[in-house]
Amino acid sequence: MFFCLLILSMTTNVANASFNFQSVMRKMATDILGEELVENFLGVDPKEMLIMPSLPKLLEDPKSLDFGNIDDQPKTRITEEERKNLDNHFLYELFKEIRKSDPSEDEYQQWMNILAQGATREGVFRALIYDKIYENLEFSSSKRVSSDAKEFTVLFYKKFIGIKISQTKMDHMNVFALKKIVCEKTLQMVDTLYQKNKDDAYKWYAIFSSDLAINYRKIWGNDIRKQRSPSKHYRWASLAGEQFIKSEIIIKLNKLYNHLDQN
Repeated sequence: MFFCLLILSMTTNVANASFNFQSVMRKMATDILGEELVENFLGVDPKEMLIMPSLPKLLEDPKSLDFGNIDDQPKTRITEEERKNLDNHFLYELFKEIRKSDPSEDEYQQWMNILAQGATREGVFRALIYDKIYENLEFSSSKRVSSDAKEFTVLFYKKFIGIKISQTKMDHMNVFALKKIVCEKTLQMVDTLYQKNKDDAYKWYAIFSSDLAINYRKIWGNDIRKQRSPSKHYRWASLAGEQFIKSEIIIKLNKLYNHLDQN
């Protein structure tokens, strides 16, 4: 089977190689060795790739948003108990990645009740990053943003926001200030994409998630986040709906910045 992988790796870069031959050999290798090992050796299956939608100019003014276009609910039925379990996991993960601490019992009960009454996950996130506790985190630490975090931000803005920025703009920030700005700008992009076509929002999310899985695989704790196939992230997004997509973006960006801040 190693011979099959070797042949595949050679033919992948040959323009006239038979696509059917590659597909058959890849399937054989995947059946025997597993998808992860084959992707480690050959990269993501070309059939699973997506084309990045054109990035629109950001809609900065909330009044310009047509929220009817953003009403994208989950496509699968979620029971009350399942939703409660999902909200529970989201809250603990959100606090851990936003504040780097667990919620107090009072905070936990407060936000669980608010979510149960119909509040959005995006709304909970914004409440946390604009409270006094987060403000203290932004200004109390003298540690500046790491070079790895700066480098990621420049590349991320160029590819996923369509804006060129300089690393020097981040020289006087700590990680709490930076990830707040990046998350806000990213959520603006997702809202703007929804105005064009929700399918563009799904594709953007899929490529974003695939990139993070490929480049930072070791920091993700579940199989969905580790998934390198853009098409599989696209299928998840199309079923999950807007608020689950946004909560994944928020968690992933904060988790990544916390990781980069350690370097």
